Amino acid sequence: MAAFLDSGLSSNKTALVLIEFQNEFTTEGGKLHGGVRPVMEATNMLNNTMELCAFARSKGIKIFHVPITFSDDYREVSSTPFGILKGVKDGKCFPASGWGGEFCAGMQPAEGEFVVQGKRGLCGFSTTNLDFMLRQNDIDTIALGGFQLSASLPILNKNWQIYLIMVAVGVLLSLLKTALVLIEYQNEFTTEGGKLHEPVKAVMEETNMLSNSIDLCKYARSKRMKIFHVPITFSDDYRELAEAPYGILKGVKDGKCFPASGWGGEFCEGMQPADGEIVVQGKRGLCGFSTTNLDFMLRQNDIDTIALGGFLTNCCVESTMRAAYEKGYNVITLTDCTAATSMEGQEA
Repeated sequence: MAAFLDSGLSSNKTALVLIEFQNEFTTEGGKLHGGVRPVMEATNMLNNTMELCAFARSKGIKIFHVPITFSDDYREVSSTPFGILKGVKDGKCFPASGWGGEFCAGMQPAEGEFVVQGKRGLCGFSTTNLDFMLRQNDIDTIALGGFQLSASLPILNKNWQIYLIMVAVGVLLSLLKTALVLIEYQNEFTTEGGKLHEPVKAVMEETNMLSNSIDLCKYARSKRMKIFHVPITFSDDYRELAEAPYGILKGVKDGKCFPASGWGGEFCEGMQPADGEIVVQGKRGLCGFSTTNLDFMLRQNDIDTIALGGFLTNCCVESTMRAAYEKGYNVITLTDCTAATSMEGQEA
């Protein structure tokens, strides 16, 4: 959260949305606690979330709590539910009148905070007034923490700027199976004097992406997350490209960009790989997968979720994102750790 605010977000327009911090999930004896406990312990999510709430309150950030509860006869659920809700009803989970449905110790709402009513299914919006309350409070950015966040992704269709707070996610993300994939943090893009720096400079400054990425790497290393660096480089004669390339690669060849033997192809200050981190070899085009062994290395490291940062947002990052999705990975694009050649391209 601190990194988000430092990147220019307004505390007046940013809300923390906390999903189902209830005993049933969080606490020994909760009916669903055994299912999430290993990930909770690996990410330290409950302590992280308590600290995050304390920080948010100190900054005047509005907090919205979104519990799920049911009456004792589960009349809110059909007589023959299926999927997750069948398990909830059969197990008599999250009773409004019982301990399992209560907020857990340390995560009870403070005075003046919002408790969203009516959540009976997966999405925090569909049966509640969350959307109305956020808009009434002039919120345009939400930071999400809690349980089963994959079920809340329909919010992408409501045009919120969204951050999944990875340190506060109980089920969706395990940091042990999540990798940071960093695309082309090289002098040619990032640094004054780089041949492609001027086109991206304005967006880099607007999003504060380089400082955000450096901070994110420090956090990832502190949590022992795996980091994959994906540079693009060429030999001095650009033999890897056709005699007459077209599009972006024509500009790369004509401008003699990203030479493997030169400064432009080197990792920029602050984003050099640390010992033990993986540097992907062979990227010669747009997608981080197509000419590299990135997929092989991710699978060898038992990664199922990747968080993407780098250049260009609407080119190599987007190409890699789409390919990763097609290959079955969960994908998060870190929009405050990417840059394009215009804000229109960045936000598209």
